[in-house]
Amino acid sequence: VAWRRIPLRPPPPHPTDSVKSLSALFAPRSVAVIGASQDTNRIRGRLLKLLIDGGFKGAIYPVN
Repeated sequence: VAWRRIPLRPPPPHPTDSVKSLSALFAPRSVAVIGASQDTNRIRGRLLKLLIDGGFKGAIYPVN
């Protein structure tokens, strides 16, 4: 008797799965600012300031 593998298919996605996966993009719990700077004249320094001044509630990880 020859055995053959039958590939298993993943279950179809639930309609709300795509909304859940996008929530991490549009409502993050934390952000990392790569190339962060204390100089607000630089783009990443401005980004960091805007996150803080804008009231971002999550954790902010400046990475330099």
